[in-house]
Amino acid sequence: MNSLELRGISKSFGGVRVLHNVNVKAEEGKLTALIGPNGAGKSTLANIASGLISADEGSIHLGGVDVTKKPAFKRARLGLSRTFQNLELFEGMTVHENTVLGAFGQMRGNAWKSPLTTTIGNRTASVVATDALERMSVSHLSRRPVDEIGFGEAKLVEPARLLAAQPRALVMDEPAAGLAWQGAQALGQWMRELAESGVAVLLIEHNMPLVMKIADHVVVLNYGELIAEGPPEEIRANPLVREAYLGHEQAS
Repeated sequence: MNSLELRGISKSFGGVRVLHNVNVKAEEGKLTALIGPNGAGKSTLANIASGLISADEGSIHLGGVDVTKKPAFKRARLGLSRTFQNLELFEGMTVHENTVLGAFGQMRGNAWKSPLTTTIGNRTASVVATDALERMSVSHLSRRPVDEIGFGEAKLVEPARLLAAQPRALVMDEPAAGLAWQGAQALGQWMRELAESGVAVLLIEHNMPLVMKIADHVVVLNYGELIAEGPPEEIRANPLVREAYLGHEQAS
């Protein structure tokens, strides 16, 4: 079972409460969106889910297994992947090399010596990376250094790297930021297809038209607390959400 569940998550920094008793579940085969105004605690929740920081209270479950005490790299090996608000590509390496690194945690054999020839199942990491780049329609950039491609193209390389990791659950932190609507739509279509393939997708995003178009379930945070959740049409009509985040005109 592919799912990501955060139960009773609370977190404070220096006495300032950032999250309080938050429960979020991204189910297998569904795209769950997490929205809220700046400072609501969304990225903190993403960091807790992926193991970059620890919660003060609560637990994290991946596929029904408690991974609360497991470090980030072990969660990644169990199938949890994530993106960041800022691009996290390795400059000086090609698009293909960056994508191969996404498969690193799933490799068998001596990957330290030859990551391109180690295998994931019965395929080499290089083949897995090539397939991922083709799915994101950026295979033509394969041999280009990532620091020589455009911002919009780079925003598609990072998802390709995640595909190469063959995730069970995926946390995406504002992947559409900086993209024009056409690029955001293409990325949204890919996320929908990924969810429909059986991956549990948790999307943190400020692009409300995109969220309302592609999400199955929407969770709303405000000042670190969950104030609403449900299908997009219910969230659009919820007065608490309209007051806290969307604004009356946007939600109408």
